[in-house]
Amino acid sequence: ARHTLAMAAPSYEALGILNLLFLLIGVLILLAVNTYVVWQWRHPEDRNEWFSAKLIVVLSMLASELVIIGLPLDVTNNQGSRDCSWEGGDYAKCGGLDMRGYWVGVSWLQMACALCLLPGFLFAYEAYDDVDHTTECGSLVKGGLCSVLAILIVFVSVCVPMYLSSEMNAVRRPVVAYTGTLGTVQTYSNTNMSSFAAMGDLDEAVTSSSSEYLFYSVDFLDYATRLFSWLGWFLFVLWGGIGLVSLPVDYVLAYIYRPIPLDARELADLRLSVQRRTAELLDLGRQLQGERAAYKEGPKLGWLARRRHEAADQVRVNKLSQMAMILEGDVEELEICSGNAKDYEPLLYVLYLFMGIIAAIHSLLWFLHIAIYILPREPAHP
Repeated sequence: ARHTLAMAAPSYEALGILNLLFLLIGVLILLAVNTYVVWQWRHPEDRNEWFSAKLIVVLSMLASELVIIGLPLDVTNNQGSRDCSWEGGDYAKCGGLDMRGYWVGVSWLQMACALCLLPGFLFAYEAYDDVDHTTECGSLVKGGLCSVLAILIVFVSVCVPMYLSSEMNAVRRPVVAYTGTLGTVQTYSNTNMSSFAAMGDLDEAVTSSSSEYLFYSVDFLDYATRLFSWLGWFLFVLWGGIGLVSLPVDYVLAYIYRPIPLDARELADLRLSVQRRTAELLDLGRQLQGERAAYKEGPKLGWLARRRHEAADQVRVNKLSQMAMILEGDVEELEICSGNAKDYEPLLYVLYLFMGIIAAIHSLLWFLHIAIYILPREPAHP
């Protein structure tokens, strides 16, 4: 007797549990990678500070990555069934995960990071005084909360009226309405309207057709998500266009201006230049501290004059920070040229040159693609 072994198809509940397990593993891996990236490239002065801000950066990176891993997860869970994408569908062939709930949660998390968490911690970090090294909790919390409140007011005043407007929220979808009588028509599955018409049944059943529009509205979360996506495309085009040119140029310049060994005289001149600029930077810092002390002891100014003084003071602090950043780069170059650097890798600059050449070729091909296939009315074909 012959026995046939048949493997039972996995239940959709078990498939949902398996997808959930893969999702949790992916989230843990991404959290580990994001934490390593943030910790590895942190500023040396913030080594043991601002752990809450680092946590928010890790969370914001995860919110962006959840969109990427959610696409294959959605396809695997829903098995390509349209019924899984709307509330009234037949969920018999859908996976065990509620993907609509997943996308709603990811959308809310991204909005919270973009509107509240990141701006709040960013302005709180800016409220930290680099000159006096003051970290009063009240000023930091005040700066963060005021910035978040201002951003929310702008978002609500712009997004809510647009959502309530019938012209801005109404989605217009062009459709074709067919009129006729159906007799005995053969049914075809998994086919579209063009193949159905090619079989000859549509010409016999349809007597007339007209072009119409289907109007429908979306909920606030979908509207806000699409508004963010629409604004994000402008930022993507802006930074993408800048990156097409700046990325290869920066890599090639990093190789051209790489640190090279210096003789004793050149090394001494570089060391004296760094010492002189360090002394000048310290004098500017003491001068700024003296001006602040005189301002605190002087007469109180009005609101407008005080705001002008604070704005001018912030400009001086930013210039001082920029000078300090340039000086840090020169000190690092001095350590490399003098042979005292511990983590210097000469082959890294060769890798920069290779990546610059690859990036230049990619940018050139992208420009050619735009010029050949996008800009002309009739795209050129081989």
